[in-house]
Amino acid sequence: MAITRKDTSEFTDINDAFCRTFGYSRDEVIGKTSRALNLFVNDDNWLFTREKLIAGGRIQNRELVMRKKDGSLIHGLFSGDMINSQGEEHFLTVLIDVTEESELRAELTTEQKRLENVIEGTRLGTWEWNIRTGETVFNERWAEMIGYTLEELSPVSIKTWSLLSHPDDLAESDRLLEEHFSGTSEFYEFEGRMKHKDGRWIWVYDRGKVIERDSEGCPVKMYGTHADITEQKKMQEKITELAINDTHGHIAGDIVLKEFANLVASMVRTYDLAGRFGGEEFIIVSPESESAQIARMTERILGKVRDTVFATETDKIRFTFSAGIACSTEVPGNLPIIAELLALADKRLYQAKAEGRDRCKWN
Repeated sequence: MAITRKDTSEFTDINDAFCRTFGYSRDEVIGKTSRALNLFVNDDNWLFTREKLIAGGRIQNRELVMRKKDGSLIHGLFSGDMINSQGEEHFLTVLIDVTEESELRAELTTEQKRLENVIEGTRLGTWEWNIRTGETVFNERWAEMIGYTLEELSPVSIKTWSLLSHPDDLAESDRLLEEHFSGTSEFYEFEGRMKHKDGRWIWVYDRGKVIERDSEGCPVKMYGTHADITEQKKMQEKITELAINDTHGHIAGDIVLKEFANLVASMVRTYDLAGRFGGEEFIIVSPESESAQIARMTERILGKVRDTVFATETDKIRFTFSAGIACSTEVPGNLPIIAELLALADKRLYQAKAEGRDRCKWN
């Protein structure tokens, strides 16, 4: 605590805590001004505070940085009142040392910024879930992964996630959540599908942890992240598709691909074009046909492949395939671009795989 004259800003009284805090003796301070002692790191902030005190007669909890006798700094919450002593106006000021809290706040701010940078750099969607109320907070990236803005999805809750998740995945997600809630698993980790705004399914890696429980140990709040792993899943699928060669040998793999090509060619119309498009992908061009018509033909081929055992000299091999169908009328413009048709068919191919494989997707 300190008392200073309003007219000269000289200290007329200080308490022992002032001396201990700033490292001065009483004699070194009385009769001096804060400027003479170089107490305030930023004089403009102090002058502004002083004017507020004069104008309002009182100030409360203004944070100022001050300098001790040894040059080290102190962060303080500054409060003051105008008082009258022997007919003269004085300032009665109180300083609370909040240096530790200020440093902690700065560390938290730095850590928060670091975390934000990590989230931004890794393109993670974040979520916060109040398990009791269902209230959920997502970041903008979470919505962006599925083609939306947060505003489009508002108001959001845990139901938002449930409605966008693939129905076949919810039971497994619930099971893993219960394991985590009961303490069986340290984290909740799950790979599932979510519906993109454009209709396709994307794969997300969902990871989280309960960070608050009530007195009975029941989960209250949970935080986590979503990462788009669609491309990784596609890569895994390609690796799986190539595994036939690793398991049965490249020769066997080539034989199976040739037999599959022959089977497809035998089941399309004479004026359709069918051929290998690369790797384990085939393409059929069917003029003057509608998507539903081609879907029926593809289903017949699917059924035939399911029932066929592809025999090599050493093995008997069974497999299935997935297909994506695109119609020229779905591509805008009078002259459909082949690349756009292929891209649409490819997108539906991966939708068919994401929905369980051994099927075709045509809308």
